[in-house]
Amino acid sequence: MLTLIQNLDEMIRGVLTKEIVMNSFSIQKLVENPSVKGARIVAGFKKTSNIIYNVNIIDNPDSYGWFTAGDFLLTTGYIYQDNPELQKQVIRELAEMNCAGLGIKIKRYWDEIPSVMIEEANKLDLPLVEIPFIYSLAQVSNLINNEIYKRENSLLKRYRNIHDVFSRCSLEGGDVWKIVKIASELVGNPVLMLDSDFGLLSYFDLDANTYPLSENLPLKVREKCFPRSFTETIPTSTDTFTLSIKLKFPEVNGPITCRIIPIAHSNDLYGYLIVWETIRKLESIDYIALENAAQTAALDRIKTRQMEEARDRLREDFFDDLLQSKIVSVNAVKNLAKIHGMNPDKNYVVAVISVDDQAVSKVSFIKDIVQDISMHVNQRVQIIVRQNNIIQFIELNKELNNVETVTLVKTYLDRLDVELNQQLKNIKYQIGVSNLCVDFLTISKSFHIALDVLKISNKLSNDSNIYYFTNLIGYYLLDASFEKDKLMDFFRYMIGDLYDYDQNNKSDLLLTLRAYFDANGNLSEAAKDLFIHRNTFIYRLDKIKRILNTNLDDSEQNFNYQVALHIQKIFDLQ
Repeated sequence: MLTLIQNLDEMIRGVLTKEIVMNSFSIQKLVENPSVKGARIVAGFKKTSNIIYNVNIIDNPDSYGWFTAGDFLLTTGYIYQDNPELQKQVIRELAEMNCAGLGIKIKRYWDEIPSVMIEEANKLDLPLVEIPFIYSLAQVSNLINNEIYKRENSLLKRYRNIHDVFSRCSLEGGDVWKIVKIASELVGNPVLMLDSDFGLLSYFDLDANTYPLSENLPLKVREKCFPRSFTETIPTSTDTFTLSIKLKFPEVNGPITCRIIPIAHSNDLYGYLIVWETIRKLESIDYIALENAAQTAALDRIKTRQMEEARDRLREDFFDDLLQSKIVSVNAVKNLAKIHGMNPDKNYVVAVISVDDQAVSKVSFIKDIVQDISMHVNQRVQIIVRQNNIIQFIELNKELNNVETVTLVKTYLDRLDVELNQQLKNIKYQIGVSNLCVDFLTISKSFHIALDVLKISNKLSNDSNIYYFTNLIGYYLLDASFEKDKLMDFFRYMIGDLYDYDQNNKSDLLLTLRAYFDANGNLSEAAKDLFIHRNTFIYRLDKIKRILNTNLDDSEQNFNYQVALHIQKIFDLQ
């Protein structure tokens, strides 16, 4: 394998050899050519070594879509002659596309090139060439084309070398990491490879990168490293995505240009190459290299897809067995957990998002939101989907105390709840949160506790979307520990008379008693919560005391009344 890497590195250096650059036709060589005597560079002096790969004539202000990196454009200036804003725009557009430069014929419509164009070209380092009036644009175009033709042999050699590099890489077993390394060194920029679900497959950074990948992206293999706001604009079908596209990645010091190239074969999209264009702008030859890299990566992805599908099936089986407590061996569960992204040496909280049957089609979208938010708040979460449930395993350090654990989980889930509320219009969902699982072998119990919390939450009239086991533990114990008949007997014994009175008189005495306990006996607060006058509340409370034959001053008896009220909620007794 070492020999392969050494051979490939030598071939890459051959592709990037300075000799090819020296033999190419640049802006500087154009103005030095005796066939265009008098031509001179008036702006963009830092980029006079720009190589001209093609020549074109601008005769339409809307023709930018026809130009590519490395083009040298020629114009008389007619379409811009009376429009300074358009003059600046053409400079900006050509610089953004990484064109080689712009040649303007003078003495036809302009005596000299407008100063606004010169200033803009100097600002953006776009070479601006003044073409003497005695030469037609066709003459200059023919001259450039002849020079390009002369260097075609060296370019063809470079293309062949690029092809050979990736062919050797594929034939000799180079993986996605080697493909990305080769691509990065060829195009002179960091490169990342993502799968079709935007999970990270591999990446390669360069020392010259002033925006290191590791400082801007969470580089965890097989996990998403770009936020959903970035990836949702990337086409996911070869029907709409056959060429590269450009996107801006937000960064505190300014957006970073990213070039996205599809990894596709036979109408199947296998992933993406993303060029982190922070070191130099891509040229035409770079896109040839990236296309070869994408083709090689597609072949690799085809070979590994069956392996990945088998791995995914094993992952599904592992989580099914884990949630059903079918794995009893400590060593087995720990080894399998590590293979499938779980850390058995960590604590976990299980949070289950449940949506109604009408929203099952949104489950995949919700999963993307969960991944996006967990990445945004830097919270490690493993996610699986079962029917209309999105199950989250929230990883936590064992060193955290109870307060820190609760705060961390609540901060994450509150942020997730806000995003789900914004994104899921008219879709009802609930999140059930388990206890803290400190023994990985018992994580199935935490999962079933989260399901029980969801079941109990459906019986409670609460505007919240998140229900925690710690807040519902009383309801949980009542629901799980006793037979329904026994609970109903207790309910009838304690407050059955009050329930019957409400049913017969359509009154709200049970609601009044609940408000009394919720307000800790504060009559004013309880009346306020029910939106009634304090005297009305006192009148109702006196009636409750008569019916129950109590003064509500016995703490043990009051506890029993509150348990009975909880039973009412569990069985949804109206």
